[in-house]
Amino acid sequence: MSADDLGFYPMPLGAVLAFAGNTDAAVQDKLQAAGWLLCDGRAVSRARYEGLYRVMGSIHGSGDGVTSFHLPDYRGRFLRGTDGGAGRDPDAAARTAPAGGGQGGDAVGSVQADEFRAHQHSVNEMVHDDSVDGVDSAVRNSFEHRNQLRATGEKGGRETRPVNAAVQWLILAGTPIDPAPTPAPAPAPSP
Repeated sequence: MSADDLGFYPMPLGAVLAFAGNTDAAVQDKLQAAGWLLCDGRAVSRARYEGLYRVMGSIHGSGDGVTSFHLPDYRGRFLRGTDGGAGRDPDAAARTAPAGGGQGGDAVGSVQADEFRAHQHSVNEMVHDDSVDGVDSAVRNSFEHRNQLRATGEKGGRETRPVNAAVQWLILAGTPIDPAPTPAPAPAPSP
């Protein structure tokens, strides 16, 4: 693949950018005219976005398998670089494809569900019992002391996440190629 295949604008086709603006229909039309699409997972035409398809293929999903392919769906997701053998993602091989025909494993386009690293909390609590071996003691101060391990109560919200701010993710798709125009009718012959 040459640099020409990447279709360089101010950055290569397939580049993803955080956008902090409104994305109503009018803004989406202007973004699309400038070559940017929302990373919303929809299927788009392979012919209309030929340059992006050459760069990305169907790593995010194969669309209908013939005429379309999926854009990445980054709604509500934190982006993470591929592990590439660094060992920072211990579950990289178990990553899944986001849509049919997409890539799984340690590859661009793969996804992971949320997860909280396995851990436990325990509290050692000193308890006393004024009975010895289950029989009430008639002798004062003959308490049995022992440690009892108890679990903490459940605390927290519905997900594990860092402090964050929401943005819309855009992908540089390039200028859409309109379908071939309908040829103009031939002029009528001169008399």
